[in-house]
Amino acid sequence: IRDSSSPVPSELGLLTNAQAFALYSNVLTSTIPSELARLTNVKFFALFNNSLDSSLPTELGRLTNVATILLYSNDFVGSIPSEIGHLRSLGIFDASNNSLSEAIPSEIGAIGTALNTLIHSDNSLSSTLPSSMCD
Repeated sequence: IRDSSSPVPSELGLLTNAQAFALYSNVLTSTIPSELARLTNVKFFALFNNSLDSSLPTELGRLTNVATILLYSNDFVGSIPSEIGHLRSLGIFDASNNSLSEAIPSEIGAIGTALNTLIHSDNSLSSTLPSSMCD
């Protein structure tokens, strides 16, 4: 799909046995299709360095086996969905260099010690971490 300047195909949600999903450094536009929530076996999810410009879908919280989510260097807007807190295996979440706003949801603290890297720089997020992350 390299340099296609097109949306992420929703049909990729049919790859339900995939363990890695990587469409980075393209010119992908629009949204992350909700159909990608079917990728429940994925451990590595990467859509960084594209031109995605929607809000982050709440359906990301259904990627129950994911350990790494890399969404940096896009044009995402809105907030980080609280449903990310459902991802108990999530170790790395990088949504830096977007246009995200509001506060980091307290639900992310429910991930516990598995989450060892949270990168959110170059956004307009609240500057304080939720107290649930400091327990």
